[in-house]
Amino acid sequence: MFHNVGLDSIRKRRYSIEFLRVILVFWMLLFLLQAKIFHKFNFVSLGFAGGMTIIVLLMGTGRKDPGPLMLKHH
Repeated sequence: MFHNVGLDSIRKRRYSIEFLRVILVFWMLLFLLQAKIFHKFNFVSLGFAGGMTIIVLLMGTGRKDPGPLMLKHH
């Protein structure tokens, strides 16, 4: 039982790291996309991309497993 708990926590940590990587990629894609549209590279656009990413995440966390959902979008 104790070993299973340890393995489960490792699996969860690995999943959260993958999830963070997806967030960062999504953030950068949004940032580059709107920078192309408005021809601007600044902190406002970076914040905008971050805000959009957070909104999408909050919507996504309502579901149980956001992993496959995010992979479908790419």
